[in-house]
Amino acid sequence: KPLRSDDKQPAGEAICVEPLVVLQSSPSHTLTPPSPTLPPPLAQKHFDVRHPRSLPSEHLYVAPPSQEGMKLGKVLGFGGRGRGNVVWQPATGLFAYTNGGTVIVEDLSTGQQKLLIGHVGEVSTLTLQHDACLLASAGLSGGGVASMCEIRVWKTSSARCYKVLSYHVGAVVSMAYSRDDRFLVTVGSYHEGLLALWSTHTYTVVCVSALTHTVLEVMWDPSTAYEFATVGTEASVSFWLVEEDQTHSRVQLKLHKPDMPAALKKHNDRYEEFTSLCFGDKSTLFVVSNTGMVSVWDTRENRCLIYWRAEPNEIGAMCSNRGRLVTGSVSGFLQLWQVDCSCSPPTVTMVNSMQLDGAIFSAVFDSKMELGVVSSTSGCIWYINWSDKTSVKIVKGHSDKVTGATFSEHSSLLATCGHEGALNLWKSDALEQTMLIQVPRKACTCVAFAPSCASSSSSEQDPSPLLCAVGYSDGTARVCSIASGKVVTKLQPHQSSVRTIAYSPDGHVIFSGCADGLVAVSNASTGMVVRVISDHQGAPITDLHTTRRIPKVPSASLINLLSRVTSHSGKNEFRVSRVTSHSGKNEFRVSRVTSHS
Repeated sequence: KPLRSDDKQPAGEAICVEPLVVLQSSPSHTLTPPSPTLPPPLAQKHFDVRHPRSLPSEHLYVAPPSQEGMKLGKVLGFGGRGRGNVVWQPATGLFAYTNGGTVIVEDLSTGQQKLLIGHVGEVSTLTLQHDACLLASAGLSGGGVASMCEIRVWKTSSARCYKVLSYHVGAVVSMAYSRDDRFLVTVGSYHEGLLALWSTHTYTVVCVSALTHTVLEVMWDPSTAYEFATVGTEASVSFWLVEEDQTHSRVQLKLHKPDMPAALKKHNDRYEEFTSLCFGDKSTLFVVSNTGMVSVWDTRENRCLIYWRAEPNEIGAMCSNRGRLVTGSVSGFLQLWQVDCSCSPPTVTMVNSMQLDGAIFSAVFDSKMELGVVSSTSGCIWYINWSDKTSVKIVKGHSDKVTGATFSEHSSLLATCGHEGALNLWKSDALEQTMLIQVPRKACTCVAFAPSCASSSSSEQDPSPLLCAVGYSDGTARVCSIASGKVVTKLQPHQSSVRTIAYSPDGHVIFSGCADGLVAVSNASTGMVVRVISDHQGAPITDLHTTRRIPKVPSASLINLLSRVTSHSGKNEFRVSRVTSHSGKNEFRVSRVTSHS
């Protein structure tokens, strides 16, 4: 029968609910992960550890507080790879999100940031206490799925780390605090398959359970401090009960798995994978799946009341209150539903919807379900207002790895480019986005500003550059106007990916280096390639700089071009090419000096 908190159990009874094995553990107990591991889930909701391409440092030195030689000032963008890695409490205004191994606590009104630094690996998920005093973040302590996961507990007032917890091997995919903040439950990935219950008084593990299926999300019942639910693979919905003895020295877990309707078990001969859950009003629980199915459960009787298919794609996040439900899918589709469970049968009505720019795995709304923050894998966080039917980006960034970053000549602008093909321009003082140019299906590999002297309209009062050159993976380059935000010239200097790009000091020439070792000299106005330097003999060009020297002959301007490449032998190879340009005609004299390190 359904297990409730008022059920009486004989003293000393061993808790073992098939097919789950419940284990007792002391605070110093460590448990070896089960072998073999659980099958990997098909749902995108599960956090997958990114395999590092380089080894971490063997020796890590962290300077004492207030003695750092260099401090991180601000973070641009949102790490869209995390799951449930955005928290927002409308009552206090606390807003936090992650980017890589950094947790950012940001004031939405002023834009000021508190940076919580301590994780070595990427942060997978966040959770906030109900009083908003403590924030917990989970991240790997090293590279790969075999490294230990660190759970850091931060004081939100001082932005200092309060506790560092370590138990799980591999990433923690979901965690949550109980209603009274006395317990913290954490769930490991399918590589480990463990669920751990922590006491927040001592922050020690009081009970561990080995799972028979992969759990994708966990959430506590807001109506009681001793019950929580989990969802995961094999169409599993599990209701858990925490039991303590009178001295609070012994903690046990009890589990109930409800009967599952046949329509919710399988889709196209495959088990449904339930990806997210949230508790609603009047003892209701909402559950969504990787095929777009939404189901409503009665937590008093642990039975399904109604289900419907909201859309054909996986739903990665949801939020509910006052009979309203918000669902967000991997296609970026955000929907608002009105669900009435008081009548028989329950009724469901879609009230509103909007399209965002990436897969949705985090969504938090206020108590009226009118205002909320929603994150997408495009590297952005949106502020949603259902009353006005508006969506505003409050955190902007790149959705893939950043391939280039450079400041303008007078440091008034910062340009960044990403592997997803986006070029972003930011104001250096406030780090606000001023321009975005997106080229689909091409990686943006490098960017360079034109010098201020390239335009007669530039002045000391307005030193901002008017042009920038951008290189792409298909061998093309584009000259973009910063004033209009449009492409003014397109170049085709290479047949392979452009690795680096630079302007001449006078802004009339664009130098570009590509993956096949060629350096192209192009006219910045017409885009015509006037010279190709092949001295690097096929070694990829990785860096390129230009400088101006005082000419010996007044009628000539001398430019030294320094290209750094990696030779086929694996050593660093430096070549200097001298280009002399006489007024009236272009003359190129190329000499080479090679230095091996």
